[in-house]
Amino acid sequence: MSGIKQSELIKLVGLASTDTSLVQFFERHGLGKLPKTITSNQGTKYPPD
Repeated sequence: MSGIKQSELIKLVGLASTDTSLVQFFERHGLGKLPKTITSNQGTKYPPD
């Protein structure tokens, strides 16, 4: 995933999964299928309860 700039990621925040900018970003960087939704705690929760 090298070559991705922080400014590129910030522009994608809040876009719908159908937005062409977001779809093109995933295709350009070979990130696979675009998820339908992402939640703030989708990954590992830190610090643990």
